Amino acid sequence: MVARETFPTVTQTRMQRLIADHAQAPHGTRPPAIIPAAAALGAFQLSRFQNVRKIDLNDPETGAAEAEYYLTLAAHLLDLAARSVSAEVRGEGMVVVNGAFVRNGGAGDRLSVLAAKIIGGVFSSSTMTMAAGNLYGHLSVQLGLKLGLNRESTVPPSGEPGDTWITREESRRIWWLIFSDQAIMPAWDNQPHPFTEEDIDLHLPCPDPLYFDPLLPPPDPIPFQRAFSLLTPPGYATSARSRASPTTSEYMNASSPGSATSESLRTLFHSGRTGISGYTVVLHGIAHRIMRLKRTQSFFGDGATLAEAWANEEKMLLSGMLDTWYSSLPDAVLAADRRAASEAGPEGIEPRSGVLFILYHTYKVLLYGRWDVISMVYDDAWLMSSDFLLCVEHADRVTRLIELVTAPTLKDDSGNLPLAVEMLRWASPYVIGAAVLMGSFVHAAVLRKLRLVNPGLIFKNNGQRLVDDQSSLVQLERGLIRKLELHISLAEALSNKWGLRSGMWKLMREELIFKDPAEEPNASPFFKLDYGPAGRGLMPIFLSNA
Repeated sequence: MVARETFPTVTQTRMQRLIADHAQAPHGTRPPAIIPAAAALGAFQLSRFQNVRKIDLNDPETGAAEAEYYLTLAAHLLDLAARSVSAEVRGEGMVVVNGAFVRNGGAGDRLSVLAAKIIGGVFSSSTMTMAAGNLYGHLSVQLGLKLGLNRESTVPPSGEPGDTWITREESRRIWWLIFSDQAIMPAWDNQPHPFTEEDIDLHLPCPDPLYFDPLLPPPDPIPFQRAFSLLTPPGYATSARSRASPTTSEYMNASSPGSATSESLRTLFHSGRTGISGYTVVLHGIAHRIMRLKRTQSFFGDGATLAEAWANEEKMLLSGMLDTWYSSLPDAVLAADRRAASEAGPEGIEPRSGVLFILYHTYKVLLYGRWDVISMVYDDAWLMSSDFLLCVEHADRVTRLIELVTAPTLKDDSGNLPLAVEMLRWASPYVIGAAVLMGSFVHAAVLRKLRLVNPGLIFKNNGQRLVDDQSSLVQLERGLIRKLELHISLAEALSNKWGLRSGMWKLMREELIFKDPAEEPNASPFFKLDYGPAGRGLMPIFLSNA
């Protein structure tokens, strides 16, 4: 499961070797924790696989046999996962001793870090076990920091002849997996990052095909800090601890493809020394900065003039960094976003590239937008701002990219979107969740603004409205409703996939699509959720029973 498209971390060959070593070990010895962790995740995914739920047991030819295959496989995986995770919870597996995270009486290693990460992900998939999921997630971070997986100087060498660089690359990728998932988490739980991008002293991941099938020696690695420093104009330090203020012209020059800064980063990205995993890591580094900016703003409030001036400067810097990152990508990768911008036909795009740009445009919305639906949808002054127009532009692109990524299987026979959710397996559900929620807020704000300016669109008590159904205004309204329905349906499918029980989707349709735009926002159930930057994050949207 961890070797698939999302972020290749442990190769299939490595996993097979671990299983073989376990099979040959003396009876009663504890297997590497990565094996039960992968089994737990595999069983969880298998139990939600669409084809399993659609098997016709009455089919005499294939139904019974197919059902037996899936059920037997799931039973074996769940049995192993249940026994192993139970041992972990009882303290017989990975435990905390004297403030350190150890496994079976021995020191933890990088596989313990990955196992804790995966088991935490399985627990976090249900509201019944989210507390345990948070525990294992935090343990994976703390053990990774303790082992020094975030620093090149402490990446453990391999003891296997001829395989040193592969083992080092595996250690790097385990940390980058944690780094990438942590980038979006403050938007969900409103908790500070346990580390910053400045704490990372690692090389970027090598090209994924080379990691999967290392027939050739690895290329010269690219240090993360070197690539990250090239996102900013010359003379402008990336560290928040020491820097001078940039000028607007510096941003313009840094963002243009022909500038020295952009060209230097383009040289690294075009060198063949990294690939899409490396591009994603650099993008997540910018996201870490965006999350810190939003948390800082929430503590000062809107009335602090000095804080507002600093926030505007930081926002301009981060926007310039995102633009420089975008302009430095290879053309083959940019093709997915260009296709989304061209409004071409319904054919899909390469999913991993599509998800990469869903990330990019979502981070733009998070940077320029409000983080709660009340401020985003009901603040009339905000609806007139230039930041709002930027949010609209990037939210539209997010919607278009989601459509293209899920185009091959957008809906099943019932009109639902579970298959579309399966197509989004290339990304963390937290990333897709943030994308669909923030995008839906922006589309709802545009819809409300359209109806406020054009009261004739609103249905009267007799079910009629003053605007002709064939007018351009009605067509625009229908387009916005279609986008909102796509986002709300995807969010509902994600919630069902995670096993969360919430009536929020009916409320979102009622509040965002059908509500009278002139109503006061404090009358909305959304008003009570308190999930902005100073609240509890976006997670209450998925957990609320409002």
